[in-house]
Amino acid sequence: RPLEFIAEYFQGVVRGSHVVRREYTFVQQTAHNRRCFSLLLESMGARMGAATGGTLDSKEEYNQVILLLCPDFPQNLATQIYNSAAAPGPVKLQHFTTAFSVRFLFYEFFDEVHQIFTNMENHISGQDLVSQL
Repeated sequence: RPLEFIAEYFQGVVRGSHVVRREYTFVQQTAHNRRCFSLLLESMGARMGAATGGTLDSKEEYNQVILLLCPDFPQNLATQIYNSAAAPGPVKLQHFTTAFSVRFLFYEFFDEVHQIFTNMENHISGQDLVSQL
């Protein structure tokens, strides 16, 4: 039976279902896991879109969809993603899942760029303060 369990697990890895209901640290740990999670969210969004007319009513509902797949997904990250997909009017599921995929798959890049710009902003602000003294 242990070999059957291992075989089933790795079949799930290949299918991408191994990330369902796993903790956030596991889901975001590798590019493969992030891609699998994004694909599951896109698939879920496509099915929900057919039932809801392509949108959900609020940021909280989008967060709840993510929490169905990953119970401890950071709400602040889900909010950032929602805000990046937001446009006048309701946010379409397809826009949200696309924004989610880009932000989540390349989270390291976005976090590094954010840190660089924050450091630059602080450096420039510090120079301005020094020049005023």
